Amino acid sequence: MAATSARGGQLNFIPDCYIKIGDLPIQMYIMPDISDSHNASYSKTNGTGRSLPTYTFSNGDARTISWSMHLFADSENTLNYNLKILRLIESLTYPRTVARTVPFLPPNIVKLKCGEVLGSYEICAVLQSYSVKFPTDVPWSAPQNGNSYIPYKIDIDLNFEAVYDAGTLPGSERIITDGN
Repeated sequence: MAATSARGGQLNFIPDCYIKIGDLPIQMYIMPDISDSHNASYSKTNGTGRSLPTYTFSNGDARTISWSMHLFADSENTLNYNLKILRLIESLTYPRTVARTVPFLPPNIVKLKCGEVLGSYEICAVLQSYSVKFPTDVPWSAPQNGNSYIPYKIDIDLNFEAVYDAGTLPGSERIITDGN
């Protein structure tokens, strides 16, 4: 789904659907494909004289979020914006270089939001992997302004893992009320 304006059919950003790196939001103008998964592990104990084992909650596994971005260009400005988005996403799997005291810092933690799909507020996450598709069944731009060939459509599949600090770990009550 893409929102268009009345002025020339240009794509508009979808409100409240973004990936935020620091204070910089990467706003979506085509609805992403999102999947969200989380597993719970239980310990099984067989008791003497019981016909069924007892189960005890052991732990929850990592919450993983898959987010497929669909970037489509309707102008030269959008082509350049899409290329900038691609480079920002790629940077999230590399360490950051910093000052003299430490050789590097881990990649940025991002915040994910897409309406109420993932919950009522932003989810903090780390990018585990990305995969980019450059389709050949769409037009590509001619070399210009220092950029060489850029496709008018780019698909980026992202796999995130939700991260929480110890004070904000979600419990079942919070999941029921807030969704995250």
